[in-house]
Amino acid sequence: MEKVENTQETSLNLQSSKKQGLAKLNEKVEIFNKFVFNIAVIIAGIGTIIFGIYEYNQEHFIFEPFDVPESLSRKGYYGYVVTNQIVDKIEVMKSAANSFKEGATTLSNSASIPDVNFKVIGVGISLQTTIEYIKTILGNPSQKITGEITLQDSSIALNLRMTGSKSVSFEKSIKGKTEKEVLDTLFLQASAAILKASEPYLLATYCARIKEDAMCIRTIRYILDNEPTTDDAWAYSLWGGLLAVAKDSLGAIDKFQKAIALQDNIPITYGNWANLHIQGKNNAEGIKLYQKTLEIEPNYLFAYVALGNIHRRQKEYDKAIEMYQKALSIKSNYYNAHNAWGFLLREQEKYAESAEKYLYSLSIEPNQPSVYNNLAYSYYLQKKYKEGIEIAKEGLKLAPKNEYLYSTMAELYDGMGKQEEFYANVEKAMQNGWNFEKSLTNEPYSKYKDEAKFKELVEKYAH
Repeated sequence: MEKVENTQETSLNLQSSKKQGLAKLNEKVEIFNKFVFNIAVIIAGIGTIIFGIYEYNQEHFIFEPFDVPESLSRKGYYGYVVTNQIVDKIEVMKSAANSFKEGATTLSNSASIPDVNFKVIGVGISLQTTIEYIKTILGNPSQKITGEITLQDSSIALNLRMTGSKSVSFEKSIKGKTEKEVLDTLFLQASAAILKASEPYLLATYCARIKEDAMCIRTIRYILDNEPTTDDAWAYSLWGGLLAVAKDSLGAIDKFQKAIALQDNIPITYGNWANLHIQGKNNAEGIKLYQKTLEIEPNYLFAYVALGNIHRRQKEYDKAIEMYQKALSIKSNYYNAHNAWGFLLREQEKYAESAEKYLYSLSIEPNQPSVYNNLAYSYYLQKKYKEGIEIAKEGLKLAPKNEYLYSTMAELYDGMGKQEEFYANVEKAMQNGWNFEKSLTNEPYSKYKDEAKFKELVEKYAH
């Protein structure tokens, strides 16, 4: 009987000890959880403060919803929808502009191009909204962008108001156009006006990309005539590049020299000057200048691609591929290297592989009209005429004045036996500056050059 009692007592003591141990363990777990929670709160607080300071110091342009007539709102064009569409168009412009000057902003000691942020204020309270209130109270408010759309009897008008700039108004007739087409044009005009006021150099490079040369030069002059002067060297460099394309060698050299006098470490200046030499068949001087760009910026991707292109034109395909691979070893998704490699494959009559390179290039950077043209032409060579026409049309949405896209469209329509469409696109190509004289001995133009209609176009647009 005694042994049984002792056993029961021992069992009770063990149970009591286990309960005490579990209680202590739970207490420790609770303390640890509180500690982790407090640390998380502190980290979140520090993160919020850092984000707040960062946002406070950023240069922001804040969109406020546009005033829109009720009839347009009922069709889905609410105030915030209008602002979002304008912001989207600005981002497309900035994307194309940055691609145009690939690598230039990587220079650590070059004048930086400001990265202006565009935000849309929504409804409700958020950290961003709170920061905006604080910035306003402390005298550092973000610049505001707003405006209104008004319907006239036969037109639609958009009035744009932007802090620090004069109000700008745009008006488009709706005659013969859909409401959507008119609004898209107005949104594009508003986007260009906003970019001109905030980042004019990016607007200029975008205009150069889509071959709006007159607007590009107007924007360059605006940069040179106004403060700050940090972008002046870039503006002269871009101007020189335009003159080089127009084969005004003396004018181009003058602008390159002015750019270098202001800032001698911008690689794209030497790159554009190199292009001028290559255009004049002076490969040796062109190579020297491309090498100069790589002395300034060893990771300047375009120089490697340009050197590769020189080798490609000399049928030195292994050396060309080596240069493209060097660019891709620095940036594996550099669209221009894939595009150039596609061109090489096309010269080797590897048309399907060439198309794959162009498609990959567009998957990386979908805002490049020249790549759309290359892809469309590769489809022409494969007799995939319908696919080529669809691709060319996509490119023309980005660059409605691109003469090469129109000439490629003409060739595609000829492949389908559609002469009316062929002639329509040949004329559009000529209207936009296509140097057709070089193509008269090539197919399909050689079979049309003696036709009265073709001769009439040649006489009308002869350079």
